[in-house]
Amino acid sequence: MPEASEERCVCTHAMSAHGFRGQPGCTFCSCEQFRRPVVAKQKIELTRLAARAVDLLVHRPEFKKFPKEALELFAVDGRGRVYPANTEVVDRGSSSHVLCVIVSGRVALEGGPNDKPIELGPGEIAGDLRAFSGEERWATVVTLENTELLEVNTANLKDLFSHYPDMFETLAQILSQYNNNADDIVEATLSIALTQFSASVAAEERRSRQGGLDPEKAQAIIARWRELKQEDSEDRARAAARAAIEAQTRAHSRRD
Repeated sequence: MPEASEERCVCTHAMSAHGFRGQPGCTFCSCEQFRRPVVAKQKIELTRLAARAVDLLVHRPEFKKFPKEALELFAVDGRGRVYPANTEVVDRGSSSHVLCVIVSGRVALEGGPNDKPIELGPGEIAGDLRAFSGEERWATVVTLENTELLEVNTANLKDLFSHYPDMFETLAQILSQYNNNADDIVEATLSIALTQFSASVAAEERRSRQGGLDPEKAQAIIARWRELKQEDSEDRARAAARAAIEAQTRAHSRRD
């Protein structure tokens, strides 16, 4: 007799009751072949600011390839906040995991003392890749006027990346525009991959792992990044050598 946990057909009989003697139908009823019951997706309930944030994000070109449900998963655990002008929402040097979706108003992303602030408005995501890795944040997010934000905790995005692994890459591309730091990309990628791997291990006893970021793929990305970084260093060294030779040549030419 099949175990109670065995997968069931639409006819309510177990999978093992189908397919006897080369016939695809069920042994106990007139069911012609095994079919899994359709499980209705539970509607994602969003708060007012989360819903407004999704409505803004769906119009961004970067998210066109994703269904609206993916953006709803991104926003569902977000916390809506309203801030007056000149309020620091994320502090440079903190270990915050928050990314901010601007619903209304404007914010500035302020890096180091020599970095020009980056102004962002409705529908844009403010923050940096260190929100994923837990490293000290490199930029402060400060409001420029009365601003409504949806604060998304990256630690709550495991389900999102499990169902839509490409979403992490898209978010990384958006955030890397603000600070093109390869170290941050590597750290964030590895952090997400390991988080997904840990979550999948817990589910392995019930079913095989599906989706998520593959740790082996993350390691391959990191290895390639190191190669590129080394190549870049060598290129810069060669460029510096050429510049020095040219400078010497010019100096000799002037003396002649």
